[in-house]
Amino acid sequence: LLGRGGMGGVYLAERADGAFEQTVAIKFLRPGLDTRDFVGRLLAERRILSSLEHPNIARLLDGGSTDRGLPYLVLEYVDGIPITEYCRRHGCTIDQRLELFIQVARAVQYAHSNLVVHRDIKPSNILVTDEGRVKLLDFGIAKLLGPDGGRPEGPLTRTGLRPLTPDYASPEQIKGEPVTTASDVYQLGVLLYRLLTGAPPYRVAATGGTLESAISTVRPRPPSDAVVATAKEAGHSGSSPRSPSRLRKRLRGDLDTIVLKALRKEPARRYATALEMADDVRRHLDGRPITARRESRLYRTGKFLRRNAWVAPVTAAGILLMAGFVLTLIRHGNELEAERDVARDVQSAFVSFFTAPDSGEVGLGEGRRDQTILEAIQDGAERVRVDLRDRPAARAELFTAMASVLQDLDEPADALELAEEALELERTLYGGKSAQVHETLLLVGELHPEADSARALLEQRLELSRHLYGAESVETAASIHALAELDLREGQLEGAVLGFREAIDLYRSAGSVHTRRIALAFAEMTDALEALGRHEESVAVAREGYGLLVDEFGEGHSQTAVGRGRLAQALTGAGRYDEARPLYEASLVTLDAELGSTHATTMRFRNNYALLLDVMEDLETSEAVYQELLVALEDRYGTVHYEVAASLQNLAAVVKDRGRYGDAEALSRRAHEIFEATVGPAHFQTAYPLITISELRLLVEDYPGAEAVARNALDILRAALPGGHFATAVAECRMARALAGQGRVAEARPLLEGALAAIEDLGPFVESYRAECAQALRGL
Repeated sequence: LLGRGGMGGVYLAERADGAFEQTVAIKFLRPGLDTRDFVGRLLAERRILSSLEHPNIARLLDGGSTDRGLPYLVLEYVDGIPITEYCRRHGCTIDQRLELFIQVARAVQYAHSNLVVHRDIKPSNILVTDEGRVKLLDFGIAKLLGPDGGRPEGPLTRTGLRPLTPDYASPEQIKGEPVTTASDVYQLGVLLYRLLTGAPPYRVAATGGTLESAISTVRPRPPSDAVVATAKEAGHSGSSPRSPSRLRKRLRGDLDTIVLKALRKEPARRYATALEMADDVRRHLDGRPITARRESRLYRTGKFLRRNAWVAPVTAAGILLMAGFVLTLIRHGNELEAERDVARDVQSAFVSFFTAPDSGEVGLGEGRRDQTILEAIQDGAERVRVDLRDRPAARAELFTAMASVLQDLDEPADALELAEEALELERTLYGGKSAQVHETLLLVGELHPEADSARALLEQRLELSRHLYGAESVETAASIHALAELDLREGQLEGAVLGFREAIDLYRSAGSVHTRRIALAFAEMTDALEALGRHEESVAVAREGYGLLVDEFGEGHSQTAVGRGRLAQALTGAGRYDEARPLYEASLVTLDAELGSTHATTMRFRNNYALLLDVMEDLETSEAVYQELLVALEDRYGTVHYEVAASLQNLAAVVKDRGRYGDAEALSRRAHEIFEATVGPAHFQTAYPLITISELRLLVEDYPGAEAVARNALDILRAALPGGHFATAVAECRMARALAGQGRVAEARPLLEGALAAIEDLGPFVESYRAECAQALRGL
């Protein structure tokens, strides 16, 4: 017997069929607990564990039923001890304890990304092996969040009992309120408190109350104070490395702030995700500023909002509870400046309820779409229009905040409506050249679906940036950056590269801007250079951006993983496949763990990895990856989306190489239709499926059909891309082959000669196209 819990016992077992040796842990229900509810819990645990594959979570190996029909679980056997005991036996330093904690938090984050809340994070459920590897155990009272991120997908608690461990329970668990990922963040706070101090956050004996009331009402002592109080009670003192005075100095500041933020009573005021908490611990270890802050005037404003809430609390998987907007701003005075100050506080409080600090970071915005949040904002906008009809400054601030959240949730149409309304209010209130208009112009320009209108807005913003802040300001750099992004989106690649370079130069000269903005510009410039066929230049730019991210965030951060994936993508374009493959694989390990396998960023890089497998001729694996991606992409975005089209096009190329020409053409035609509907018929990407279709027509000797399709592709590419681009050269080659097949050699020869000249020096990535053109030319 390895141990007993509330539901059953866990036994050590060995494989007995002689196939190979394996030691496992088998979990059975306790006698007398074979009721429908407890059987349901064990089955739910099996279902949950089957969806989790993470190096810091004990794996489910098998499952079945006994002769009596009762379920059991066969689990990975972890030869380890509880994390607190491990730290005690090994005399772990504070830094070593924090490193172990980061492993725990990242395992919890992975569970959350798969819509699983553990609900029982405590030392006995966290074992550490002799090698220092953390393993999170026992999902027996975990719950699956529903599709809306709220109620569980099954009656796991119909017995009326509250499944929890009191010493580690969150306030909402104690009160029997809905449990979200915020409860796990709280339990991580309790765990970190114990790891740092060796004591619980609440001293029930000293206060004379109950543990439940302390958890719900008492503010815990800062860890730096707790180590001193604990030492006095135990009669310890001295100047050793673990002495109370040294520990207090070590814990005071960042670590106090991190722990107390996780232990806040209100779920909305804790870390929005376990990953954010882990990142702050990592920042502390690296000597960088943490994101958590002590309570401020903004918190008091937020408390006022919650007292006047009229928007129902909303939960998303791992997101904050939402509180309502203030409806009685009139009490704050009638002067415009006072109104603007209040509105600005309201906006900040509102945004904090929906997004983590700095929501531009990968993983903080994407993956959070929740229809209930969208409905709440839509309802909230109508209420703001009515209840704040006499407060235009507050309306403008709140509409801007709402639009920013909707943009983060990938709802551009609703976001644009509110942003445009805010812009008109600000122009009336402050004038067309005001700082308020300057900020909202960027939001409206980024959201506007019409390229000409977006460009006019962003150019107006750039002019205003220079007027208000100077030609070399960060604000001017941001405006140029936004215009470069528009150029990239519209396929104006040369202009995009120039814009990104100018923005980077300005960001650097300004000196105070966050490294992430420079790294983002480098990443986007990488895409533009790659599309232009300037592959080695793309590699150099991607490598520089990746280096900045490593310096800023460390190797294990999701943003660094994205930069690593961008570098792998550039290396693939340069034909340096052996260098690219391990970078992709390392990135995907991090992205799967930190963001989840269905996160948009993870899917995008898995798509690129499958493309690399195709080029390296691992076609079977590549096709399987693409098929899985398509299911996930269509589930996330619907059937008509740019990302779906790109994956379809790549899958078509793999299917073609496997000899299934009819299937490949159907996939390419579907991709072409989606590209036309999303990026437009004149975009260079819209021509790529046509190039594939022309090759497929050539393979079945339909030369007139191949000519027609290749001519269409050429018309698009010659208008959209600079002369000599490799994609244009490939289309010219296909066109020439179609002409030659019809006996029109005189027309075919100059096309083939021009195509060969264009791609002669482009590197190994285009070798197959170069060979195709050369063979066709020799055959004339």
